[in-house]
Amino acid sequence: MTLTLPSATVINSGVSWDGQKWHLRLNVFNAGDAKYFRPRNRDFDPERVSAMPGRRWELTVKTDL
Repeated sequence: MTLTLPSATVINSGVSWDGQKWHLRLNVFNAGDAKYFRPRNRDFDPERVSAMPGRRWELTVKTDL
């Protein structure tokens, strides 16, 4: 038997800003909040899949002293 998973378009994006002493970066993963699945075992075992997380973001702030 073959397991068929629904297709999904996943968009990851980011923006950064560098000032004199401050550096900011914002990354958004799965910006469209798509529900999608990924094979768990190196793409060759279709019976084992992982549900991937929804939208998430990451903010990085750095300063040069």
